[in-house]
Amino acid sequence: MKTLEVAVLDTRAGGGAVRAANIIALRRASGVKDCRTLPIIPPQTTIDPGTVAICPPIGFARLPTLIQKAPLPGSWKTISSPAKIMYKLLDKNYNPDVIISHHENIDSTKIAEHLSRSLGSKSITILQLPPFYGDKRRFEKIQESINRYLWLFTLIFRLTTPSDIIHYSHTKLILPLSRKLTWNFAKKLLQRFNAILAASPSIPLEMGDEWADRVISFQGYGLHEKELELLLRFRSSPIESSKPYIVFPARMSVAKGVADLILASLLMKRYIPNFKLLIVGSAGRVEEDRARRIIQRLGLSGNIVYLGFMRRDLEYWDLRRKAKLTIYPSHVDSFSYTVLESLLLGVPVVAYDIPALRLNYRGVEGLHLVEEGDIEALAMHTVELLEKSRVEVGMPPARTIREVALEEKMLIEKVL
Repeated sequence: MKTLEVAVLDTRAGGGAVRAANIIALRRASGVKDCRTLPIIPPQTTIDPGTVAICPPIGFARLPTLIQKAPLPGSWKTISSPAKIMYKLLDKNYNPDVIISHHENIDSTKIAEHLSRSLGSKSITILQLPPFYGDKRRFEKIQESINRYLWLFTLIFRLTTPSDIIHYSHTKLILPLSRKLTWNFAKKLLQRFNAILAASPSIPLEMGDEWADRVISFQGYGLHEKELELLLRFRSSPIESSKPYIVFPARMSVAKGVADLILASLLMKRYIPNFKLLIVGSAGRVEEDRARRIIQRLGLSGNIVYLGFMRRDLEYWDLRRKAKLTIYPSHVDSFSYTVLESLLLGVPVVAYDIPALRLNYRGVEGLHLVEEGDIEALAMHTVELLEKSRVEVGMPPARTIREVALEEKMLIEKVL
């Protein structure tokens, strides 16, 4: 089998990019005869070197600079641009059996679908998040989180600058229009693929009943053997007594519940005035600046510390392991490396009861799920765990990325 794989390979971009890079790096080891990549390269991106060594780039995917700079939402630019100008093949003699999109994003699926038609190859897309929501109640909860962010934003900034007005207008008015356009386009696009795989059983559930029989789901996330061994070694090591702190190891974004996190922190401060919350994750310069200003205006600068993106090295795992708990009010997920890593380290987690966590971690001791959007329950559970001297944490089900790569390869072969 010969593959051509369209993916974001910058592991700083989040769990989806981490999974794509890890799986592609194991293609040859899982029995794939030959593979090439077509990296999606947004500005200021880097490519995982291990992946490139196994499956060399055959070109790159990126919107032309002129289109990138157009003052339009990203989804509009992606949908309206002809697929043939969104990528460039440097080696046109490679003849793959299958084109694989590793993401549900429109740019990845649109390029993969166009390549399959132009090269005469089969096409497969691997969904790592729902490309749209058929579950009305779930979408309402996500929209509530956006409204909470807007409320916080207007409360603090009062729309006094052109930049703030544009940001508010984009989130309030443009995003709903973009979402409807993107969802409709995604539904039509997915129908053109030979197969749709989902890396978690929660994904087709959230897409709606009509997709249940059209999407092949499996437990498609795992860790490298050495990383799994390292986490378990940290779990078994004694912890030096120190002042307990909370960790939020995720991007500072609305979807990950940054507004919920800040509002819950206000409630927690009433009970534990000196608590510490460490935010460990990437953020754009503008998002980071706005979050810092909101935190400062609400008097939480002494409680919330933004550490930014950290490499997954010993220092990072030591920081995660020594946390009293992980707080994770994410609204959008399909599996969550964050939850898996915390539980493996023996650190309890307080999170929202969304399908991804309910299906993948059901019954694991130490995972405390509260109703999505219930900020008071989120804060109170966190306070309770902080005040306990000891919290039992069970062992979550964990797979190695090699096991996942082998299963994914077998599913692709069935399609071929």
